[in-house]
Amino acid sequence: MLPFFGKYREWKEFLAMKDISDNFKSVEILQNESDLKVKSSSYEFSAQNTLFEFDEDTNIMIDYDVFEENSSVVWDIRKMVVSENEKEQII
Repeated sequence: MLPFFGKYREWKEFLAMKDISDNFKSVEILQNESDLKVKSSSYEFSAQNTLFEFDEDTNIMIDYDVFEENSSVVWDIRKMVVSENEKEQII
């Protein structure tokens, strides 16, 4: 596993870069006051703000791994952790 960690605002800046690795080109992170969505070519995550408010400082950890999918070896998002900035609320 290879985890990548950052705040939502850092992820927005990183994913907007033109010369990022192909592994991240399909990653899309969308956030508003009521929900958070993360999509890639084979992964989708969605959460509503029932535990805490999402904002620019929401912590997002995306964990890449190698796994089998449809008889093929895939390198993609395997796990995600979202947490409130400086607090213990984790989903």
